[in-house]
Amino acid sequence: NNIKNNTKIFEKNIIDSLGIIDLVFFIENKFKLKLNDKDISLNKLKDINSIEKLIKSKIKWKIS
Repeated sequence: NNIKNNTKIFEKNIIDSLGIIDLVFFIENKFKLKLNDKDISLNKLKDINSIEKLIKSKIKWKIS
């Protein structure tokens, strides 16, 4: 499986519902962020591009 930045990780069954918990935990710990309920959505975590955008927005908000 070649995963590209726009590969839909849920639609392609790369990550399942339990995997999302691991992904959120990883993001929070790696980047020292706290994701809220609005952040944890299939739309915001649907592919690498969306995940990167979410992380950058949270880092920007944290610095501001």
